[in-house]
Amino acid sequence: RLNPMANEIELGGKLRRIRYDYNALADLEQEAGASTQKLFADENNIGFNTIRLLVWSGLRHEERGLTTQRVGLMLGEYIEQGG
Repeated sequence: RLNPMANEIELGGKLRRIRYDYNALADLEQEAGASTQKLFADENNIGFNTIRLLVWSGLRHEERGLTTQRVGLMLGEYIEQGG
């Protein structure tokens, strides 16, 4: 379940709030090895890893120990459930 107005998504059996503050964007750039500008310069370059990193960086404010692998599993379940 996704609520775009509130930046909320249900993942891993829990309603989670996605937030992109300064730290989230810095974490995204560090993990991706590229600036956000470079990451999104060409929409054809956005793949599964970039999507997973985006979700991961937006959720870290709620759970600092969250891993990209765990986010990948949650996204897989989300898709399997019709999300």
